[in-house]
Amino acid sequence: MSLTPDQVETTFFLTVEPKFGMVWRGNKRQHGVEKITVKSVTQSRPAKPNGVVVKLTIRFNEAAFLPLQPQAVIEIPDAFTSIAQAVEVEAEDENGVKVAEYLASQARGASGANP
Repeated sequence: MSLTPDQVETTFFLTVEPKFGMVWRGNKRQHGVEKITVKSVTQSRPAKPNGVVVKLTIRFNEAAFLPLQPQAVIEIPDAFTSIAQAVEVEAEDENGVKVAEYLASQARGASGANP
């Protein structure tokens, strides 16, 4: 199977080693490979492998490596936001308009209230 333009691939070598023990073969118990374990994963073929070396190539779509764009909604209960004293901030934009006055005028305009 050939690589498509939106895919990337890598090749690596997996070295596995058997663990011998008594295993069931049909209805008889005999000596054999009980399980295998991964001993190493390398980018190049090991010079002196201690086990069976398997060459693997895996292929991914590039999208798998794009940064995640997690989203969350965080609700903060009123008990955590209440402040014993009011906090007032006075600020002006670059034209000298007081931000608090501008926000108040926008709120009056949005609610239909008279200034």
